[in-house]
Amino acid sequence: MKNNNKRIITTILILLIAVVGYFAYGKFAKVETVKGNKNITVIVKSEKDKYEKEHKHSTDAEFLGKALDEMKIIDAEKSQFGRYVNKVDGILADKNKQEWWKLIINGVDATAGIDETPIADGDRFEFIFTTGW
Repeated sequence: MKNNNKRIITTILILLIAVVGYFAYGKFAKVETVKGNKNITVIVKSEKDKYEKEHKHSTDAEFLGKALDEMKIIDAEKSQFGRYVNKVDGILADKNKQEWWKLIINGVDATAGIDETPIADGDRFEFIFTTGW
């Protein structure tokens, strides 16, 4: 009987920890976004093409992907991880040649995709044409 009670208590504790962990993760993993109008800068650089252009954009979008869609400067393909940017300002990155677009946000390498990257007023985004994984 004692062993049976211990198993029941242990099972209840494990379930309680799992439920609390699930809700805590949802609360702390949520990305904060800025509502309202924001002015952002998007810089596109390709040394290979000797190309550099600065785009200014005003948007109500909360995430970078939506703002880039408004600007019509990218082409992206859907993947299991979200959208993969393969063309910026008409410059195509060829995956077969290990070419890709590196995204830098306010001087720091991006850690999320364009559709998960929140934007704030004054943000500066750089797309750097890169070769090699």
